[in-house]
Amino acid sequence: MLPYGCREKKGLRLVLPVIALFCLIALIFSSAPGKTVRAAPAGYVDGRLMLVGDPAKRPAEVNYYQNGRLADWSALKWTDGPNDQGKAAVLTGDGDYIGVGGDQLKIGRMTLTGWINWQGTASNNDDDMYNQRLFTLSNGEEAYITLIPFIHDPETTDQKGELNGLRLTCKFFGESANTFDLFEGLEPSPVSNNLPLHQWHHFAVKADTMALRLYIDGVMWFEKKFLKNISDFNADSLMIGSGLWDEPTLNAWLADVYLYDSALSDSQIKILASGEDPKNDGTQAEKTTYLPTKPPPTTTAPPETLPTATETEQIDENTGTFYGVPLFGLQIIAGVIAGFFLLSIGMSVIYLRKRHNAAEKQIHSEEDRG
Repeated sequence: MLPYGCREKKGLRLVLPVIALFCLIALIFSSAPGKTVRAAPAGYVDGRLMLVGDPAKRPAEVNYYQNGRLADWSALKWTDGPNDQGKAAVLTGDGDYIGVGGDQLKIGRMTLTGWINWQGTASNNDDDMYNQRLFTLSNGEEAYITLIPFIHDPETTDQKGELNGLRLTCKFFGESANTFDLFEGLEPSPVSNNLPLHQWHHFAVKADTMALRLYIDGVMWFEKKFLKNISDFNADSLMIGSGLWDEPTLNAWLADVYLYDSALSDSQIKILASGEDPKNDGTQAEKTTYLPTKPPPTTTAPPETLPTATETEQIDENTGTFYGVPLFGLQIIAGVIAGFFLLSIGMSVIYLRKRHNAAEKQIHSEEDRG
């Protein structure tokens, strides 16, 4: 029979692998793509918060504002939605927007989707069409994500030319790795990749703890590595149609705008862009009415070359996963396995050293007695 100390060490070596295996299983299931690790905040139904939809079913957490002040929801005007189906909210560009805050933004992953019919300037000044914000998710000016339908800024350029179109901007508390502008530079020309006027188009912005992506009409325009949860922003405001700055508010019609507490797949976003609901079983993505690469000035085109993901980001372009496990989860799993392996080696070395010392001590004791 083994002495008590030896039995204790042997039992510890048997228990540690069991604990490590349990942790790995729990991590895999809790990190499944599209799932959240906490109960959905108030107002979410089937994993999504309706920001613009059926006027009679507005969640109590969603409000209408005029010039920064809470206004009566009945003051919001409505028109027909895409293909004359459903209702679309009319934002006039005169200081009004739709907002939500508080616990509704305490989510890990997100997809913000909807339909927009942009009306351009709401005044006689054409410059008012620039710098309008389709949305701004923010914690003050230190952390935000904002989407601009059209901005023309010759001083902001990339290797292809000046900024002349859509712009998705992210700032995260001054961290350079997570502060960036996404736009497609263009050489001076009549061609612009701005959001077209007086047409219905679908938009989606997705953050899945691996990247930030913008989709127009079901096609991905921009993507950027972004290893953050939306909850890391500690956002206290989501404004549909406005921003943090003294700029014109959005002049547009909006329909079926939802905030999902998960990262939708590319195929689900294509289904939404086809006018269907990806949560309906059996729904198939239809061909979208996406526009060509080099359009006339009033149409929209995707960038000719999308940003290239790194080899690790290309494992799964839809969800940033590998066999259903998020890449950051794989990194954690690898760290746990490596730590357990090193711990096992260390314990084995200590155990063998103790046995060796005990054997030497016994030999010396026997020699002393002899």
